[in-house]
Amino acid sequence: MSTATQVARRYVSGNYGELVNVTDPQFDEEKREWEAELVSYYPRIIQDDAKPSDPFIKFVYLQKLGKVKLDENLNVLFATSRSACSNLVEERFSLFRQKAEKIMIEASAINLAGLVDAQHVLEPVVKVIDNLLSREAKIPEIKDSDFEERDNINRYWDFLEKAGIVVRMEGGYSSGPEFIRQLAMFRNNYELLVQHVLGHLIQSRYSSLRSVFEISELEPDIHIDSSYYWPALEADDEIHLKTDSLRERFITTYNKNISTGRFVHYLQQLQRVDALKQETNGWVAVHNLFAKMREIRGNELTAMNLRV
Repeated sequence: MSTATQVARRYVSGNYGELVNVTDPQFDEEKREWEAELVSYYPRIIQDDAKPSDPFIKFVYLQKLGKVKLDENLNVLFATSRSACSNLVEERFSLFRQKAEKIMIEASAINLAGLVDAQHVLEPVVKVIDNLLSREAKIPEIKDSDFEERDNINRYWDFLEKAGIVVRMEGGYSSGPEFIRQLAMFRNNYELLVQHVLGHLIQSRYSSLRSVFEISELEPDIHIDSSYYWPALEADDEIHLKTDSLRERFITTYNKNISTGRFVHYLQQLQRVDALKQETNGWVAVHNLFAKMREIRGNELTAMNLRV
């Protein structure tokens, strides 16, 4: 180990704590200084309430958390502040959370579309589906004049066209390729048709639903569902979490308080659409959904998993 490495590691240990390390410094001949990168093998402890004495520990390798620079005499010229380094760690885990949430939505969209909240908030889309079903023989199937301002449909047309649910025609709209595909599969089951069309929108356009239309009614369901599936994906196992453990994880992850009664209400809603399952040892993954999430994820959220 070089002297520059020893100096850099000693400085980092004294100023950043045990969780942050440093790469071997590289010497820049032009600047005549050493530069090293702050990194961390950050531990993630994942509890399984069915095996409380046997948690998972996952080490996540975080890079580019800052820099330490030394002059030729090995004096510290510059170091990223501890608070800036800590903020970068939080940002990285926020990105991991968003990735896990996206994976969960992609795998569970059809189930989530069965939620009462989803059916309510996407009611304008259901109105469009109903009109497409009753106007199949006409061109266009829906005229521009068919809806009034109070029907709250107009702002959805561009969104639905991009999602393939409708196509724009002179004087109105007709069935788009995605709607025709769903109709071919569920023509004789209206409830399933609506659920799969809404599921397609949640799966492919959830960010637009949330940002463009400012639809937030689905967020509690999605955040609570993700509060289970994120640690399960990290552990790469169908862990069990009791209601109190899952509620605590939700509050910590999303920095939002919620009463036990309201939290249980959302959990029961998720169970009714087969997005989560309750067993004696706590809440657990729905096996086929979790298998789909693992397939979507690939190696994105996996790292070195150890048992203590």
